[in-house]
Amino acid sequence: MSQPSLFNLDPAATRIAPPDPLAGLSTRRRLTIRQLTDLQMRVHPVTKHPLLPAAPPATNRSAPGPRCGSCAHLYSNSFRFPKCDALGRGSTTRGQATDIRKWWPACILYQPADQT
Repeated sequence: MSQPSLFNLDPAATRIAPPDPLAGLSTRRRLTIRQLTDLQMRVHPVTKHPLLPAAPPATNRSAPGPRCGSCAHLYSNSFRFPKCDALGRGSTTRGQATDIRKWWPACILYQPADQT
């Protein structure tokens, strides 16, 4: 007769998960990687809306096309960091996760800024 173990664990449940490839990176670097992944998937990193069909690819920062830098929703908060007003000013934080890069391709909420 076998002795009962302290924990009756399923052998399949005791497998060790693979290490996280981003585990050793700084918070800022992990954020940058997540944002670039979103752009490659044609999703805006902050608004989470799809990018415009005419938007240039994220890998080509100098390509012509609508960008966040020319959007009417772009504003600078009191600390001079660019933010997006499309989701409402209450949804932006003072953190880096809601900062907008002017070279990012525009999302479907894009409105051209007035040229006056």
